[in-house]
Amino acid sequence: MKQFALVTFGCKVNQYESEKIRFFLSRYGYTPVEDWHQADVIIVNSCVVTQKSEQKNRRLIRKMKRENPAARVIAAGCLAEMGPVEGADETVGNQEKINRVLGLLQARQDAPLGAFSDKTRAFIKIEDGCNQFCSYCIIPLTRGREAYLPVADILDEARALSENGYKEIVLTGIHLGRHPDLLKIIRGVIALEKVSRLRLSSIEILEVEEELLCLMQGHPKVMPHLHIPLQSGSDKVLRAMNRPYSEEEMIRRLERIRSFLPEGGLTTDIIVGFPQESEEDIRKSEEVIRRFAFHRVHLFPFSPRPGTKAFTMEGKPEREAVSERMERMAEAAREGQRRFLEKVSGHPTSLLIESEISPGCFTGYTPEYLRVTLSGNYELNTIVPVTVDSGLQAREITDV
Repeated sequence: MKQFALVTFGCKVNQYESEKIRFFLSRYGYTPVEDWHQADVIIVNSCVVTQKSEQKNRRLIRKMKRENPAARVIAAGCLAEMGPVEGADETVGNQEKINRVLGLLQARQDAPLGAFSDKTRAFIKIEDGCNQFCSYCIIPLTRGREAYLPVADILDEARALSENGYKEIVLTGIHLGRHPDLLKIIRGVIALEKVSRLRLSSIEILEVEEELLCLMQGHPKVMPHLHIPLQSGSDKVLRAMNRPYSEEEMIRRLERIRSFLPEGGLTTDIIVGFPQESEEDIRKSEEVIRRFAFHRVHLFPFSPRPGTKAFTMEGKPEREAVSERMERMAEAAREGQRRFLEKVSGHPTSLLIESEISPGCFTGYTPEYLRVTLSGNYELNTIVPVTVDSGLQAREITDV
């Protein structure tokens, strides 16, 4: 029986695709191993979102071939779209990635995905590709144009995963909100009896429609959490980034979101140090985080990516200025979290218990996407009614 190692970099879409490859290879007689030194086949599902990540992927593949020369090394995904990959025996780009990798190993997709490495939450890809062409982003060139998975296939996967015990389904995609049947998919998933929770991995602010907000507000299975990659709070920077909304429209839509979900979770991505960014621009980003109580902010210093329009832009801030702005944004993020926890502290919510981090101490996510800890005696993959305090400690709600 052949052993395979699967190494995954990058986004949740990559994670989902790796799970499918792992699932079907296991069905066709392959055994997964953690240590790629022991593998007969090594699959690297790659990421090139930054030049640094591309270099990291290339170094690892060369090392794999050098230290396990007998293994068959397959470089899959975005790195394969960038040209030859030293050390790889075969390369597979993103188009039909799963089927092509499985085909190389005489396996195929012959059933809905029924298992996921995480025992409580499972991702389902509903869309691939992006047509937006933000000036800093290489993804439209490596993932291609938007493509949408059929609703029936998505619901088949959700049904199979829920039947196998997965309580939370997370819909994901490169540009998730562009699926024309997103609301139909959401309604179809939450209609499945054994699905307890549905969550969106990420959605652009222009795609947060009132009908979606009504579902989040009114249906207990639709998690009141939005990850909205704003990237900046400044009109000038948004235009330079080729983002498809203005500062004014962003604020107006955030106000509407907060009117529907005053205690809903908001998380975001912010790029710091974009070319021509000024102190006023970063101040605007800070203000957005504080004002709308974003409780988690992924901060990224601008990384010039060859092949993108932003790579040749002039006016990049000095490294010291970027470091100082990163600190300021980090403090704004802490303030956003403090403000959000003030809103929700002591209010009833729930916790999906995902893991035991020490004896008698469990962790997981609330509907609002707060990672909290809970002490006591609990079973994994159960949902417990709790309140959360300002220190992200949960306490079970019990009948008096």
